[in-house]
Amino acid sequence: DVPGIGDPAAPVVLVEYACVRCPFCSRITPDLVEAITEGPLAGKVRFHFKLFPIKGHEGSTESGLAAVAALRQERFWDFLAVTYDRFDQFSVDALPTWATEAGLDMAAYATAMADPATRDQLVQSKREGMANGVDATPTFFISGRRYQAALELAQMIDVLEEEYERLSGAQRR
Repeated sequence: DVPGIGDPAAPVVLVEYACVRCPFCSRITPDLVEAITEGPLAGKVRFHFKLFPIKGHEGSTESGLAAVAALRQERFWDFLAVTYDRFDQFSVDALPTWATEAGLDMAAYATAMADPATRDQLVQSKREGMANGVDATPTFFISGRRYQAALELAQMIDVLEEEYERLSGAQRR
C-alpha cells in the first residue's frame, strides 16, 4: 500500500520517507516525480513515497492522515501535488478543499479520516522509517542504500542514472 510512481519494471527503486508538511520535501519531491514520469529518469526509476510525519511541522499528522485517505482512493499523487503546490497556504481547514481539488470522493475521504485504521497506517509508516534509521525528512534510499549526498535535483538525477547504469549495464551517452 506504499504509493509508487514510474515504470513498475524500472530496475532502480527510490524510496523517500517524507512529511507532507516538510518544506524541503515540498521542493524536491515534485521535481523528482517529474524527472521519473516524463524526464531523464523515465523507465529507469520506480519511486515510492513513505509517510513520515514530523511533529515539529505544523499539521503534519492531519496532512498525513489526509494523504492516507487519498491513497485509499488511488489519488495520492494528485493530493500530494496539490498540497505541495499550495505549501505556503496550508491550514488544516484547507485539507478537505485540497482533497476535492485532487479528485477525492468526499464521503469516502470523511470515512477514511474517521477510521482508526487510517491513523494506524500512518503510525506504521513512521515506525518503519524509525526502524530504518530515518530521523529527518526527506530521507532517501536508492536500491536499499541510504542516500547521503546533497539534496539537489541535478545531483540526485546523476546518482540515480549511475545506479541505473550499474544495474542494467547501460552506458550513458
